[in-house]
Amino acid sequence: MTSSFSNKEELLNVMDAWYVSELLQPPRLATEKRKCIKILPGSLEPWADPKYARREDERAVWWFLCLGALSLRTATRKLLQKFREEMYEERVSSADGKIPLALIVLDERGRPDLEQIFISTFPWAYSLVLHDRLHDLKNFQKVEQTLKQNILQHLRPDPSHGSPTPLTVQEVLHLTDKLTRSICLPKEDAHQVKPFALRIPQRRNEPPEVDMLNSFFLEDLSTVRKALERENIGLALARYLYGLDPAERRDVVKDRTVLREILAPGRTPKSRWPGRNRPSLSLMQQCAVNHAARELGKSGMASVNGPPGTGKTTMLRDLVAKVVLDRAVVLAAFDHPEAAFRSPKRVPIRERIATIYRVDPALLGFEMVVASSNNQAVENISRQLPLCQEIADDFDPPIRYFASIADRLTVKQEDGMTWGLAAAVLGNKDNRRDFVERFWWEQERGMKHYLQAVGSPKDGADLPAVAVIEQAPKDQNEALTRWHTARANFRNSLERVTNLLHTLELAREALEQKEANRMDVHQTAEAAKKARLIQQQQEEKFAEAERLWKEAAERTAAAADDRKALLALRPNFFARLFSTNAYRHWQQRAEEALAAVSIAREEEKRYKEQRDRAQKEVEQARTQCERAEKERENALRRMQEIEEKIDRGRQLAGDCFADPDFWQQSEKDLERSTPWLGPDIQRARDELFKRAFELHRAFVDAAAKPLHANLGTMMAVLRTKSLHPDLTTLLRHLWASFFLVVPVVSTTFASFGRLFSGLGKEEIGWLFIDEAGQATPQSAVGALWRCRRAVVVGDPMQIEPVVTTPLPLIEALFKQFGVDPGQWAAPWISVQTLADRGSWLGTSLMGEGEPIWVGCPLRVHRRCDEPMFSISNQIAYNGLMVFATPPERPCRTGQVLGETRWIDVKGENIDGKWSPPEGERSAELLLIAVERRLQDGLQPCVPNDIFFITPFRQVAFKLRDHLRAALADCQKRHQIPLFSSEEELNEWFERQIGTIHTFQGKEAEAVILVLGAPGKQSLGARYWAGKSPNLLNVAVTRAKQRLYVIGDFSAWKSIPYFSTLSKSLGGPSH
Repeated sequence: MTSSFSNKEELLNVMDAWYVSELLQPPRLATEKRKCIKILPGSLEPWADPKYARREDERAVWWFLCLGALSLRTATRKLLQKFREEMYEERVSSADGKIPLALIVLDERGRPDLEQIFISTFPWAYSLVLHDRLHDLKNFQKVEQTLKQNILQHLRPDPSHGSPTPLTVQEVLHLTDKLTRSICLPKEDAHQVKPFALRIPQRRNEPPEVDMLNSFFLEDLSTVRKALERENIGLALARYLYGLDPAERRDVVKDRTVLREILAPGRTPKSRWPGRNRPSLSLMQQCAVNHAARELGKSGMASVNGPPGTGKTTMLRDLVAKVVLDRAVVLAAFDHPEAAFRSPKRVPIRERIATIYRVDPALLGFEMVVASSNNQAVENISRQLPLCQEIADDFDPPIRYFASIADRLTVKQEDGMTWGLAAAVLGNKDNRRDFVERFWWEQERGMKHYLQAVGSPKDGADLPAVAVIEQAPKDQNEALTRWHTARANFRNSLERVTNLLHTLELAREALEQKEANRMDVHQTAEAAKKARLIQQQQEEKFAEAERLWKEAAERTAAAADDRKALLALRPNFFARLFSTNAYRHWQQRAEEALAAVSIAREEEKRYKEQRDRAQKEVEQARTQCERAEKERENALRRMQEIEEKIDRGRQLAGDCFADPDFWQQSEKDLERSTPWLGPDIQRARDELFKRAFELHRAFVDAAAKPLHANLGTMMAVLRTKSLHPDLTTLLRHLWASFFLVVPVVSTTFASFGRLFSGLGKEEIGWLFIDEAGQATPQSAVGALWRCRRAVVVGDPMQIEPVVTTPLPLIEALFKQFGVDPGQWAAPWISVQTLADRGSWLGTSLMGEGEPIWVGCPLRVHRRCDEPMFSISNQIAYNGLMVFATPPERPCRTGQVLGETRWIDVKGENIDGKWSPPEGERSAELLLIAVERRLQDGLQPCVPNDIFFITPFRQVAFKLRDHLRAALADCQKRHQIPLFSSEEELNEWFERQIGTIHTFQGKEAEAVILVLGAPGKQSLGARYWAGKSPNLLNVAVTRAKQRLYVIGDFSAWKSIPYFSTLSKSLGGPSH
């Protein structure tokens, strides 16, 4: 991107601050499922110990040699001593675990892999911070190379083979000691640093991936900083970093003009996601879809504000449908699908030579990735899209797109679960490995076997089950016949939707023109009337002029006749000669007659000129009258055409016809409606969605051979850490082939860089960021750099990003680079915050100080009953949300536990945040629910539709113990197991009980909010919970139908935002 960036230097400092802050984010090496084998003086090397030798079921064994390990708990305690933060333990989960100073990958015999030496950032940065050397943190990359070289110097090569020899215990201890001194660890920490090893069995004979050692974002931040320095970033990332001038903002809530423009049928995608029962989007959902579709035509970023229960996923599904359709339009241009694959190239990968085809450039840019820092959020979307329950069930025949393969990708792997292969859960290596095994290699349902059967059929060979189930074409000719049929059906459906939307767009334009044209009709009618009057006046004037002229002509003729007669009486020659009296008298009369003729002729001439002028004026008046009449007729014709366009649009749109009356509805009715898109057009859009997937399916069948080659290589890429250089240049084409078959992929930001390693600037078509309010601003930088278009969805009024670094230290780090942490650092700033800054379309929410500008807001809330809805709407959204929760939903919890209320539990004399009486009341409610389920014979005995949540970690820990004891007593009393296993019990406690922070994105029929912190000495904790509306907003909106607040009413009623809660619940009950 070329542009004259005015504040590039500031942003380079921001990138440096982000990078340095990530050095102190301590991802921990996954040791909980692996035995840490200590390496002590005099002990046997683990890789030489027979008890750790490779077993029969293992293809290979590798070792992670950890050169010392820093205690995260100890390090955190020291950082907090230096940078004090009172409520740190509530903001961050308990810091624990080991952080290696460095890690070396060893083979089965203990020989180091010289390409896999990793230096941990946290211990090095931690040491600098303790020594007040914050300014040196930016030098990590240089220091890393030096530390690696120091290690390499001590790894002895085998003289005979030139490869390293197995490490000894003495060498490991020496390396650990030298590294500890190199990074200047404090003595008390250095004494605790002991090396250990992790045994890593592998199913393939290849080195394992090293993860969870350093921040996942360091490499991307470094790469993007260099790109920023060269001004080589795409529009999406530029908009994210540079933002927009506030003067460019348009408030879509207050400005109906911009809203109408965006919702125009001509801006509406031709396809949509046909959900179960085919519901339409709400007004602002459709606005967000149209805005993203138009704004991101070629590149860019759009921001969407999604309060709880407003249908973020529903909105994103329509964008998925739009992108699938866009690619289908390109697919339909190929007479033969194989023509979309060209220039095959042979490239070594793993243990074979792969053939890779380049994809036609027109098919690049349709890749869709859903990303978030919240693993559950992204998996929810990608696991939901393929499910039958997410698609209309009244298609005849039903929509099916490789459903038998998609069934194998579900958690339960049951047949009939899915409608199609719409999405894949990728990201971390376990997800990638699981996907590859199920999608590609699965013996009965793998895509590999399907494409082989279609692309290279063997005479007489039995078809694999997947080919039979999917009714694969028997040969290439049948595949091409199906292709041409699918293409014709698609084009017909596309033409129909195009025509329908065009009809609606003409109607919309006609409505806009109607008032102006009505005025035009009135004005032309008045003009014609005036012209007729002028014509009449001119004709009367002409008639008068003609009468006067004729009279003058008659007088001229009379005068001439008189003179002629007089001339006939002229005296004779002698009278003239002698000038007699008679002659002189006649001569006088003759002169008078001549003068009279002259005067008459002059008068006639004057009247004739007047008559001629009047005649011209009449002709002009007639012409003007004819013109005015024609303009009046044209205006009437245009009005008739306008009325006809409006009538056609009205017939097509029905109640959705967006005439002036439509926009005059009450706000509640308007927000719940969708302008223009009536049942007929929605059905047509649904049908086009189906035809688009049918076209994709037929394309895959007809291009099975090149797709089999590319997908086979892509599966190896998903399992391989390092790539051949030739393969890197073709990686985009492999991904495009993959996304052609599987339209949507999900991943966390943490796995994004590794998953899409090798892809560069704007080489991913679409990025959908979910729960962006929870993500640190730097976590999305690499993803935004790689994408061409980004739709950022989140809510700054819910849970903020979690960072493990003490806040005073974050402030110090950013100020070291001259960067305002309040503008660029988490937890104050999130991905959503920066995306909102770069959005010209949105609205303002009243924050604690200045108004908060958010992206295009979704407003219709369909999750919570009252009073939860109104509490949230009042404390966080200034009444922006519109209530649309379905009425009269059955609520079993309400039948058992009663109505929503505040259960007052006094605790003014209790020290700490945990209140045992509150625990007792919580246990009572749980046991009442369990007892009723036991009476009714319901399974499971312990309800899954009640959450126990709290603002405080200490309360959550104690509450789990308290409820566990209560359930144990209940089980003992009834002599009935409440859970089938200890694992199921632990899962229930992990799933149903916790802090508010851990429950964003979840919902339950009922929520029991255990407040804790009732005592006087806990006033600070209470004010911490109420410092912003975010925490309470998330808490109350987890509850769909019932909310039970347990806490000291008098202690909490005056706390900001909780005061609204206390008033809404009508006071305490007991």
